[in-house]
Amino acid sequence: MTENFKKYLQEKNFSENTVKSYVYALRQFAERFPAPAKQNLKKHREWLIAQYCPQTVNLRLRAINCYLESTGRADRKLSFVRMQQKPFAENVIIQADYIYFKNRLREDDEWLWYFVIRFFAATGIRSMN
Repeated sequence: MTENFKKYLQEKNFSENTVKSYVYALRQFAERFPAPAKQNLKKHREWLIAQYCPQTVNLRLRAINCYLESTGRADRKLSFVRMQQKPFAENVIIQADYIYFKNRLREDDEWLWYFVIRFFAATGIRSMN
């Protein structure tokens, strides 16, 4: 099972690390289930979600999906796990703070810094600390 898959990956010019990772994922599945039946694949996906972080789960699922393609069973492919992304950027001031800061610079006649802050806000550029 894994030797044929390894040859398939090498023929498709996958990197050596990817081949190792995919073969490991296939062996992990084979240790738990005798055949890639749809029910077994779903159970394995659930087990992966309970055991690993989403990135690892998706890597293992990608490997199994690649194996299914190599054996002509692409109809059994599994969907990946969605990863929650942060809806905001860290270390960003709110609009009210920006307006207050900008007004204080203008009142203090700090025109250079006033326009630097306006430029940063208008372009979205960030400084490196």
